[in-house]
Amino acid sequence: MQQKGNWKPYNVKYITNNIKKVFGTDEIDFLSKASYTFLYLMDGFIAHYDINGFKCYYRDVISLAKELADERHLFDADRDETKEYFRNSYGAAYNTSKADIKRNLVRLARKYIKDKEEKRLWVATNTYYI
Repeated sequence: MQQKGNWKPYNVKYITNNIKKVFGTDEIDFLSKASYTFLYLMDGFIAHYDINGFKCYYRDVISLAKELADERHLFDADRDETKEYFRNSYGAAYNTSKADIKRNLVRLARKYIKDKEEKRLWVATNTYYI
């Protein structure tokens, strides 16, 4: 059990890099247990029974990206860092790590979606029919 006001921070680099790998490979099977746990605790996500159910639900990685790109995660990140209740309950280091990951995931998801759209448009405009 974690001590009130002194929760252990998340590993920001590890979780961010793991989601970056999922987006970079377009393969949900690279999702780690730590990233899965972080994600299902975020607003709008559920556990889907376990990590395998989560991976099955988000098999199409674009659906995960669309969920993560939502503006509400940025509001949540700000709340995690600025609301006194959260700072007192969990500690500044924990809240900052949580907020940093949320911001990173929103940024990564938006880039992934933009890149996918650009690729789709390129294919659509460069496909020739004979």
